[in-house]
Amino acid sequence: MKINDAIQIVRCFGPGYILRWGFLQAKLKSGWYRWKLPAHPWSQLRLSDILTRDAPHDPEAYFEYRRSHGGAFFFEPGKPPSTEILARVVGEEEKRRILEVADACCQGRFQYFTDQFGDLGQDVCWMRNPFTGAEVKSMEHWSRDGFFSPEVGDIKFIWEPSRFGWVFLLVRAFALTGDHRYAKRFWVLLESWMEANPPQLGPNWQSGQEAGLRCLAVCFALYALFDSSATTPGRVEQTVRFLVEHATRVE
Repeated sequence: MKINDAIQIVRCFGPGYILRWGFLQAKLKSGWYRWKLPAHPWSQLRLSDILTRDAPHDPEAYFEYRRSHGGAFFFEPGKPPSTEILARVVGEEEKRRILEVADACCQGRFQYFTDQFGDLGQDVCWMRNPFTGAEVKSMEHWSRDGFFSPEVGDIKFIWEPSRFGWVFLLVRAFALTGDHRYAKRFWVLLESWMEANPPQLGPNWQSGQEAGLRCLAVCFALYALFDSSATTPGRVEQTVRFLVEHATRVE
């Protein structure tokens, strides 16, 4: 059966795929990724190590620099569409749904795959599968691949809240209501996630695709929430670290 499977894989994907897959496995098993992307604390990266010479390296000065030099993402920093425009586009029913999901997120309940909610607690346990109650205990380097177990269940239930889909709902809730509670919750959850997921350690660093999805969500939030009272120079500095570490992992 294994020989037949191997033949089928070669027929479907070609020998080049097999060679690339074998090379990837060799790098995983040899420890090459642990050498290339070593685990380290978030604080190891300083703004002076990350930014160009033109950008100020002091958090306060960089905060103002971002405001004037950020360019546009979907909109200018701190200038999402007005509450009136959004309310008209979204409609009452969709607004109600957005606020419902955002409020649940503020209470530690996250939406899974559009139709389920799982409770990770107010302080959020990012390693818990809320549907089995089990937690991933291993916090080894992501390349060691020791995070799958029958007790924890499907790894997608660990990955889903760390894809940061909830970010878009919190941002939309903030934009629709002007309630800074939603902005504050974003920053609290981002800080919580960073504390629970040091660079390159644990299951949430396994997939470059997952890392890319988090980057998109955090960029969206940074631009939309830039003028919120919850957005501080220190938090923007942390966001730069977050994005650099994730971009490195994706590359």
